[in-house]
Amino acid sequence: MKTNGIPAIVMLLAGFVDCLIAIRTHMTLGNFTRQLFLVLLIFYVIGCTVKLILDRNMKAMEEVKTVKEELGEKEKEEKEGDESQEEATEDDTEKEKQAEENE
Repeated sequence: MKTNGIPAIVMLLAGFVDCLIAIRTHMTLGNFTRQLFLVLLIFYVIGCTVKLILDRNMKAMEEVKTVKEELGEKEKEEKEGDESQEEATEDDTEKEKQAEENE
């Protein structure tokens, strides 16, 4: 999963909400600028933290998935081996029956 854009999205959404609140409260330009800068900085850090957490969890999930796939492949190989042995014994019994009929 691509998580590169998460910090920017979180930061921009927080900035948008801050802008709406500043417009509603008729905030002065100096106060708004200072507040917006702090909001963007804080939420960028929060977005980076979320990105790191997601990256770690996705990596762990991918490792579990590959282990399950490897186990599934081994089981398929074992089943194919069992099926080929069963087919060989069925072919042998048919050949024996044909040989008995011919005699």
